[in-house]
Amino acid sequence: MTTIFDVYNFINFVCDKNRRGFLSPEEVSQALDAGQTDLFHYYWGLPKTSQFLKGDAPTPDYGSSQSTLDALRPFRKKQDILPTVLTPTSYLELNSLVPDYAYFLGLFSIGPNPYGGGIGLQPIDQYLFSELKYALESSLYPVDYDVPGGLPICCFESTGIQIYPLSWQGWAASNGAYLRLQYISKPTTPVIGYSVSGNTILPAATTPSGVPNNNIQFGREYWMEVISRALAYIGVNLSSAEVSNLAAQEYTSS
Repeated sequence: MTTIFDVYNFINFVCDKNRRGFLSPEEVSQALDAGQTDLFHYYWGLPKTSQFLKGDAPTPDYGSSQSTLDALRPFRKKQDILPTVLTPTSYLELNSLVPDYAYFLGLFSIGPNPYGGGIGLQPIDQYLFSELKYALESSLYPVDYDVPGGLPICCFESTGIQIYPLSWQGWAASNGAYLRLQYISKPTTPVIGYSVSGNTILPAATTPSGVPNNNIQFGREYWMEVISRALAYIGVNLSSAEVSNLAAQEYTSS
């Protein structure tokens, strides 16, 4: 299987074997979206290895093993953000500026190296709201624009990120600095492009309404797991190993 239409045909092949009837491309897209989202959250916080913080909040498993890093590699993104899109008080609105944002990995200030010799990249450490007062009052680690005087910090507020000092936006705009956000993106919905000729559904670049094809976002080595989870939403409960065996059967019979 190399295309989303191959996946569509295969899921109908499995459903036919299990007497679940014919599924439309839209129905398969919905099931694949649910299956991919399920696998995405599984890898972000593996239930067997997640630890617990205050209030029973699970610690994401991402980064604790190579398997989670490999699985979520297609979702790891970075975006450079100019200071001009921040508010004058250095607030970054995530919903509008980074619409595919799901989880935070890191925030950096990029600008002239204060020690000379190229671009300087400084981390903007994240603090909990309950820690903010003490961080802003710290004389050991002063909150400032750049080293050696200190470093900026950030805190999540409402639907965005507040950067401190509050005048960071003006300083960055005057000094040619900008932000780099590293994050995990939301899974994109798989879309099956098709056209209809008589009673036959044929592969196409878009759906009849003009939405372009969109493959499963996970790497192909994870497709069987996504399909297994998608089939569960259809009412066919098979492991990824059983799905792989059926895929081999379909390949030899086609």
